[in-house]
Amino acid sequence: MEILKLLTIFINLDREQLTNCVSNIDVRDMLNVCYILDSQRTINCLTSKLKKIKKAQKIAPIINKLEFFKNLEHKTDKTLTKTRREMVKQWSRLITRDQLNSYEEKDLIYWKDLADIIHFSPNKDFADKTFLSKCFS
Repeated sequence: MEILKLLTIFINLDREQLTNCVSNIDVRDMLNVCYILDSQRTINCLTSKLKKIKKAQKIAPIINKLEFFKNLEHKTDKTLTKTRREMVKQWSRLITRDQLNSYEEKDLIYWKDLADIIHFSPNKDFADKTFLSKCFS
């Protein structure tokens, strides 16, 4: 699915449209939308962290992350609110066990990153209760 279309669904809080296109949404697209919606909070957090760091070797990775979030292609004044996080969880609940098990090892990193942002519950948010543990192992 096109990221702009998915972002529009989230900006408009359109749960029905999200449900209708669940099979067309890739985890990478969902992660990118969450990055966009969470970018301002992340920039503020990283900027604050940068001010506190004293050691030079710890600064470079934070600056790289900061630049990534500052350079996101699609800017919006909307944020990743609780309602939008719940929409991501709604999407994850609609993914079947077979679809979850079809993800390759290289795709699990995207799920792990998404889980770090959304704070999924393994027992409630996935058809396969062991899926998140696979992502983090």
